[in-house]
Amino acid sequence: MTNARTLRIGIATPMANPTVEPELRALFPGTVNMLVTRSVATGDSRTRLVAYFESLETSLESFGGLKLDAFGFACTASSYLLEPGVETRRCAELSEQFAYPVITASQAIEEALKSRQVKSLAIASPYPAWIAEACTAFWSRKGFDVVAATTAAAGMADTRDIYSLDPEAACARFVEDLGRNPATRTADALLVTGTGLPTLPLLKPLGEALALPVLSSNGALADACLHAAQC
Repeated sequence: MTNARTLRIGIATPMANPTVEPELRALFPGTVNMLVTRSVATGDSRTRLVAYFESLETSLESFGGLKLDAFGFACTASSYLLEPGVETRRCAELSEQFAYPVITASQAIEEALKSRQVKSLAIASPYPAWIAEACTAFWSRKGFDVVAATTAAAGMADTRDIYSLDPEAACARFVEDLGRNPATRTADALLVTGTGLPTLPLLKPLGEALALPVLSSNGALADACLHAAQC
């Protein structure tokens, strides 16, 4: 019996994010060697998030020429703040430059939604209001009907505070807000966006409470990177 080839999947995560590594390790099979680099930036939340994306080439170069099978950028909020078209164009350029697929979490989500033929979305996030609004606008531009949306932390001052949110409290907030919105029942799926809030414990209770299939940023990114690495 031939053993499966070990796949090298690189991941970049925001510098203070404690969630991406344990969640992706739980999601990847044992045949994946996950190699993580930290995206580093200074400034306020918006400045840092945009800089994480703009420094993707530096993140890729940090592997020192190590040949990866795929690379995932584990920061959804960065994508929501970019001008339309920038993400797709830059990832295509980097994929060609480094000779392996470069995928963002938002691209992975879009791929997952389309493969499931999702047309209408409910969205739950841990974002401050300004990112939550950018998130809704992003998915609307992508052609999805966002019928309901909520955030667990509308008044958050710094996005690094996401990492201290209680997942159970966030789940309760999502269920309360979306459950009382009748439009939620018209959604094809619930997207729990954001890579910093632990989502693996939330998927089953949210799906059961809202009677919807649930996708997460980390789950979609793991699936997309694994698929790309195997191709």
